Amino acid sequence: MTIILSVSAFLAGFSGSLLSVYLTAIRQVPTPERFLGPVFVSQRMGLSIVAIIGSLLAGILAKIIGLRPSILLALF
Repeated sequence: MTIILSVSAFLAGFSGSLLSVYLTAIRQVPTPERFLGPVFVSQRMGLSIVAIIGSLLAGILAKIIGLRPSILLALF
């Protein structure tokens, strides 16, 4: 179980970094220079809010069905 979680965490971190660079480049191209700051602040704020909501829902799910099943559910 530990090996599966370690490998999945590594792959998620690696692919997340690549995706972040790709999406940032795509977002910068059509955005006028004077709007780059507000666009990126909005994106960061949105991601932060989603992360907080996801953490709360993960805690509730772990309380209802247990920790191991919720971790396995998160892998898929």
